[in-house]
Amino acid sequence: MRRLAALFFAASTWIVVAPAAAAGQGDPVALEEEYKKTKNAKLLLNAARAHQKRKAPAKAANDYAAYLSVAPEKERKDRAAAQKALNALGAKLGRFAIRATGSSKLAVDGETVDPAFAESWYVTPGAHKVEATFGARVATEQATAVKGELVAVVLAEPPEEAAPLPVPPPSSSSSSRGSPPTVKKSTDKFSLPPLAAYIGGGVTVLFGGLTVLSAIDVQNQKAKFDEDRSQQNLDDGKSKQLRTNVLLGFTAGFAVLTGVVAVVLVDWKRTDTKLGLGPGTVFLEGRF
Repeated sequence: MRRLAALFFAASTWIVVAPAAAAGQGDPVALEEEYKKTKNAKLLLNAARAHQKRKAPAKAANDYAAYLSVAPEKERKDRAAAQKALNALGAKLGRFAIRATGSSKLAVDGETVDPAFAESWYVTPGAHKVEATFGARVATEQATAVKGELVAVVLAEPPEEAAPLPVPPPSSSSSSRGSPPTVKKSTDKFSLPPLAAYIGGGVTVLFGGLTVLSAIDVQNQKAKFDEDRSQQNLDDGKSKQLRTNVLLGFTAGFAVLTGVVAVVLVDWKRTDTKLGLGPGTVFLEGRF
């Protein structure tokens, strides 16, 4: 008896909503809600047509896809019409493949996404806000749909927020002495005195001088080799050339290091570097 009553209710509902919906004049939301109660596939088809007439192509495409997934094969004419409409809409729309393992609800721009079609959800081209609900936490992702393409959108469950650490109660000793002592944080920036730059410059000059002397020695060895092209002179020339290259590398390295230290680390306003004269001496004193 109950089954007959349910069939009668479904049939009467279909008689009321079918004529207007078939022409795309019905309320698509009402048709979708009615489908959830009656599981009449044609309600989805009519909802899709109503969305399409209201210039909502993405909603229409999703309803067409839902209809094709549940409509019986015997409805060949309606299935063919739905497939044709979906193909035309799909060419102008983008699709999201939404994956959010463990989520209880999916939404795009605030509208609920049917999990059964989350792997191929039609949207208009452009930027969209995709959300996945995991209990009391919501994961959000900004995704851009491209016409005619399927874009994967993966949302992970947000981590739980760490509970704030409890504030320990004040000890009896501190409370008896009044307010707790104030801890002063050091704001001093690490710096070096100008002496560091002077030392770096001196080392650079030293290596530069050694490099020049080594280069002169190489030239002398070349002249010696030109006079006597022996293996010994050749080996000596290569050894001296290698030594010159190493010294040149050290010179360049110290020059760069000195420049960085001088620009970044040296505080040129510090006055703890002293230059003075003594009995028969010249001294340079620096304090770090």
